Amino acid sequence: QLSAFSLQMDELGNSVASLEHRIFSCREQYGINSTQLDDVSQQFVALCNAVGMKCLQEENFNAAFELLCKAESLASARGFIREPGSRGQLQATTLNNIGCFYHARGKLHTALHYFERALRLEVAAPVVNNPAATHLNICAVLSAINLPHAALQHAVLALNLLDATDALTPTPLPLSVDSSLLQTSAVQLSTTPPPAAAAPP
Repeated sequence: QLSAFSLQMDELGNSVASLEHRIFSCREQYGINSTQLDDVSQQFVALCNAVGMKCLQEENFNAAFELLCKAESLASARGFIREPGSRGQLQATTLNNIGCFYHARGKLHTALHYFERALRLEVAAPVVNNPAATHLNICAVLSAINLPHAALQHAVLALNLLDATDALTPTPLPLSVDSSLLQTSAVQLSTTPPPAAAAPP
């Protein structure tokens, strides 16, 4: 089983390297404003996120961080993705995943910084994936740093967003959602009392 996993990771690593090579080829052949370069750059960012999170699950932190940094760089405004909507979605996903990386490393305030950056992108973009997952990620971190009322607000926002989605065609949660974060959010909802009402003047 270990050898099969190692083989899978080798294949994924080769896929990342192959796509990275295609980026340079497309830039040389078609130019930096070409749709070909835009398309392969989007594929590369998505693959770096997927493989990076798989590395994170296996606690291969160096590889995870390297892949997520590549994704962040290429998904930024300085990268080769020209279509704003696609770039915004990929940026938000990447920032969420980097937040999960720092959460796994115990750097909760840094994780919160990345989750909040992802949420700002999702709120500002006209078309984004359902940001409920980002609210749940923020909820979990706020709970861990002992800010239960703020955490509860994000949990409620997440539930409202999930309730608003079509039950027949639910929006899948992004790859960045960690099951431990979801469990923390669920506990937060069930155990945290609401803030006390302010006394009337």
